[in-house]
Amino acid sequence: MGARIQEVRGTDEEQEEIAAFLAGFVQRGGLERPRPGDRDESVWARRLRWWWNENPMCGEDDPRGFMLRAEDETVVGFSGFIPVDYAVDGEIVPTLIATTFFVEESHRDSVMGVLMKIRALGRTHQIIDGSPSEKMRELLDRIGFSRRPERFQYFFPLRRLGGGLSRALLQRFGWSFPVDRAPAEGAYIATSPDEVETIPELRDGKLRRRLTIESLSWSTSVGSEPRDFFGLCDAEGTLRAYAIGIYKEKTGLTACLLMDFADLSGDGSAWPELLYRLIQAPDESGLAPGTSLLAWSVLEDEDRPSASGLRRDSILHFSLPSSLTDCPRASVPFESDLPLL
Repeated sequence: MGARIQEVRGTDEEQEEIAAFLAGFVQRGGLERPRPGDRDESVWARRLRWWWNENPMCGEDDPRGFMLRAEDETVVGFSGFIPVDYAVDGEIVPTLIATTFFVEESHRDSVMGVLMKIRALGRTHQIIDGSPSEKMRELLDRIGFSRRPERFQYFFPLRRLGGGLSRALLQRFGWSFPVDRAPAEGAYIATSPDEVETIPELRDGKLRRRLTIESLSWSTSVGSEPRDFFGLCDAEGTLRAYAIGIYKEKTGLTACLLMDFADLSGDGSAWPELLYRLIQAPDESGLAPGTSLLAWSVLEDEDRPSASGLRRDSILHFSLPSSLTDCPRASVPFESDLPLL
């Protein structure tokens, strides 16, 4: 008999059960490439609180996922959602970021049942999935998810890594591009969303994440990896562009990956201005001391600089309600749960 699928309501008791199952699943070798903390029940409990309890976009009735229960009521699977808000021309589109689809091997026959329930939610919600698993990508393709193709990554070495000389070398390979647009007089860098006065709402017919000071504060504060907020504001405190950077260290070098970002100027001018400030004045812009490199990615079907960029695989999948299937989408390569783990 297959496992019973139970809708998750997010109670304290459910969170305890889910955290114990997820940690045990990883400890038993169920995850091919565990991340730091994946074997720790307390880490999973903290993640669940981030996604549901502390998330300003998570309402009382928002879907939180599904549990699979065996005949003896033990948890044998979990598929989670992180509720977020997207909008198109001011109209909110409820959205679910899919996360952490773990199922015991003995109950893999129940996976398609969970996927069908996820597909049913897609009638009313946008659903985003960034699973790195090739098998999961194939399943998402089968149930009608769209997939963004390749992404292109660009690198901007800072002073401690050669600065302008290193950037010029990378430009020869198409892995960087010149950034020379200085911000307007009176502009400043906000290193916390609380330093922003107002956030403009773009009305260009594109579906994109709905931004509030509360949602930006949440995105900056959650996640296991250190991160910083960089917001370019005009003299009146209106946010013109922002990025949330996550720090990675390898071979003694610290890189800041600009995972979440947006240009809110309406004409595309603000993002180069923010990049310019981060490159030319990293310390004054809030980059962590010792940062050697900035990295930024865009998707193949978005407007890109003239340089080709370093080709990378894209893991972004999404499903839109039927009323929005023809709506253009302002996609960011890392919209998935990876920055929220």
